[in-house]
Amino acid sequence: MNIVKLLQSGGLIFIAQTLVWFQMYGVLKIDWLKDNKTLFVYGIAIPITFVFVNAVRLCIEAFDGDMYPSRFLTFTLGVISFAILTWYFNGEGITIKTGVSLTLSFCIILIQIFWK
Repeated sequence: MNIVKLLQSGGLIFIAQTLVWFQMYGVLKIDWLKDNKTLFVYGIAIPITFVFVNAVRLCIEAFDGDMYPSRFLTFTLGVISFAILTWYFNGEGITIKTGVSLTLSFCIILIQIFWK
C-alpha cells in the first residue's frame, strides 16, 4: 500500500464530498448560493468530477489496483463531511445514532487500511 497516494486520495475525496455538499445542500441554506444556484450547481459539476476521478485513481493505485477500498473510502468520507457541514450550517447536532454511524464509518476506513 502506498500511504502517500492514500493520503492524497483521502484529501481529494474529502474536498470533493465537501463541494458536493455545497452543490446539493448549500443552495438551500446559504443566501448567495440561493440567488445563484443554477450557475453554481452546474458550474461546479465538472470540477467536482475532475477531483473525484483523480482521487479514485490515486486510491486504486494506493491499494495496488483494488477498487473496493476506493468505494468504501468515498462513501465514509462523504458521511463524515456531511455530518460536519450539516452540523455547522444547519445546526443539526450529532445524535447518538449519528455518532454510532460516524464511528462505524471510521471503522470502515481502518478496516480498509489495516486489514490485509
